[in-house]
Amino acid sequence: MSLSHLPPTTESVVHVLNDPLFRKGSAEHTEDPGGPVYRQIDRAVRRNAPIEIVLPSFAGRPHNPAAHRRVGPDLGELYALQRLKNIADAVKSFYEPGVIFTLILDGRAYRPFYGYSDDEAMPYRANLERQITALGAHGQLRLVDMHDIMAARSSELESIDELVRHEVRLAWESGAVAERDALVRALRQGTETTAISAAVIELYKSGAHEHIDLRRFFGEAETAMQERAEHTAFEYAVLMTKLRELNVIAEAFEGAVRGTVHPKPGQYSPRLSDPRTTISPWHGVAIEQPDGSIVTRYEAVVYQDFEDFTAVFVDGDEAPFYYKRRR
Repeated sequence: MSLSHLPPTTESVVHVLNDPLFRKGSAEHTEDPGGPVYRQIDRAVRRNAPIEIVLPSFAGRPHNPAAHRRVGPDLGELYALQRLKNIADAVKSFYEPGVIFTLILDGRAYRPFYGYSDDEAMPYRANLERQITALGAHGQLRLVDMHDIMAARSSELESIDELVRHEVRLAWESGAVAERDALVRALRQGTETTAISAAVIELYKSGAHEHIDLRRFFGEAETAMQERAEHTAFEYAVLMTKLRELNVIAEAFEGAVRGTVHPKPGQYSPRLSDPRTTISPWHGVAIEQPDGSIVTRYEAVVYQDFEDFTAVFVDGDEAPFYYKRRR
């Protein structure tokens, strides 16, 4: 996309960022001259400096057999990175300093309350770096680990942990957290399910399912999953409150536009996937549709109708880089 005819102004940058091809959510979140997104863009343009957009995302890929076998980034992540590069390229075509997307890798920081061990998916960052190199996107996309940001403020975060935990629990139990149920549903996506998957496999391979009340079994599995998701959501709420109280992200990236994968006022939400994709790239597997589009689905979809898919591997990999749907 060449936009070299546009003047290098705040309005023209906002216009491009808000193109429906690039934006997810409401254009008003970016267009409001009094809002934080517009102000930060304007500040950078007036200084003729790169516009930094900080995007907490890219959670990592711990082993989760029903969601995906692969622990390295697949075509879904590459597709998301390419979409971000497309935005950066479009802005750079008329505003030379361009846009830099800083992607905060939160997998290592969030892994403990999701239920994964600390050593899972550790090569994820190196693999993403290789994808960025393959796209020629250095200088437009950069990676920062949330764990490192938190480590630099660890004593401060620890000093307010007990108080924040108490306040969040009171709000949590009283129903004062308006988005509690939505948060629990969202964080179920990344919750560890290997134990449940292993139990189901053992149940059917051993033939023991003939002697077990399956309704009760799956009811207990749902209860366990919900309890883990609620624990994850609570711990996430505590951590987000602590980060907000200490202004950790804003101080680490002073002057940057705050990005988000979940559109909300005061933040810019770039479109990372095909509109038909309802889960994040790192929560499933990439599927090339017959029309050439790329969507992300749980790998369980492939298991159920394996005759409809062809697995595509990269040399040396033990899990598919993506699947092609045959029909």
